[in-house]
Amino acid sequence: WIRFHREFSDTIRGFVQRGMFIGEDQTVLQSTCLRVPSLCAYVPFDQINDNHYFGLRYMLRYEPSKQKPYKLWYPPENLPSEKTDVDPKLLKKTKDPPRPGKDKIMMA
Repeated sequence: WIRFHREFSDTIRGFVQRGMFIGEDQTVLQSTCLRVPSLCAYVPFDQINDNHYFGLRYMLRYEPSKQKPYKLWYPPENLPSEKTDVDPKLLKKTKDPPRPGKDKIMMA
């Protein structure tokens, strides 16, 4: 956990330096895991016998001996985690979406 905490804190610092919103912890957590793949393992939602949005609660609550063994998924190493790590050809700006006319109402 010490290493994870250090990397999580580094991710937060990176978000702050870029002026990104850090109030959504899941985004920071996911970014940390993608930036340092060796820190995290994922349990596919179909292996959780509970609401998959609360899978960690289920995993921590029930004794491993009373559960089927999980088939963990690990992110591949060397994922591009920073914009500078991505091939510039892949960063071409896409077309802006059409703007709604005055007679159209946008619903969120």
